[in-house]
Amino acid sequence: MEDFFATLRQLKADCLKQERELQETTQQEILNALKSMNEAIKEVNDKVEQLEPAQKQPQPAMVSIAIEAKVEEEREIIAQNAEFMEPLVVDEEMDDEEEALQKEINELEAELADLSRHRRELARRRTCPPREYRAGVYSPREKHMPCTFCGIRGHHYSDSCTRIRTGKERKAYLESRGRCKNCLEIECERSDNCEKAKIPCFHCKETGHHSATCTLPETSLQIEAEKNHCEMAMNDIRQRLRNLRTAREERN
Repeated sequence: MEDFFATLRQLKADCLKQERELQETTQQEILNALKSMNEAIKEVNDKVEQLEPAQKQPQPAMVSIAIEAKVEEEREIIAQNAEFMEPLVVDEEMDDEEEALQKEINELEAELADLSRHRRELARRRTCPPREYRAGVYSPREKHMPCTFCGIRGHHYSDSCTRIRTGKERKAYLESRGRCKNCLEIECERSDNCEKAKIPCFHCKETGHHSATCTLPETSLQIEAEKNHCEMAMNDIRQRLRNLRTAREERN
């Protein structure tokens, strides 16, 4: 079986070699024919110029017939071998400017696909509304309750404190002051046994931390900013692609 396939490969190689040799021979014949035609035309023109005025008068028709016959003969040779001719180099080579244009289009399309994929990934990530930094308390008995982070009484809840704003900063503050991450108080076991450990966070709806220390609001802002950046970049690329495709159509 291996010998059979080896024989097939050898036959294929021989066929390709013969085809290349035939193509090269045919092209050389065409070039020789063109060269011969040019030389014949030049020779006839030279002879016409050398004739005396009196002798040239009866010749134009004969000369024209001879030239046309020679040209027609060479045309027939070229037509018979046209199928073996390779395309002209000018037709083979893509215009440099058009090639650069297509390359830029391909790169922008790939970049747009990457941005679109990243935008979908961001859309699947968990987010929540922004944290609200507003003054005021709801219950009269909370009018004297101090903010854990700034100490001001009755003005706002700890989650709305503007002095220490982010969940990450607030967690660090609680740890440095020895306060509980669930109830924010000092006199607490600071563990899952805290009575507020099972109260869901207002922002992420999970338990195990106070709403004031939740980091999801800040993460959500970053995600939204990144989504907006992706959309702006995608719109810019779409506009550039429209311009490039229009330019390509005008060239064609």
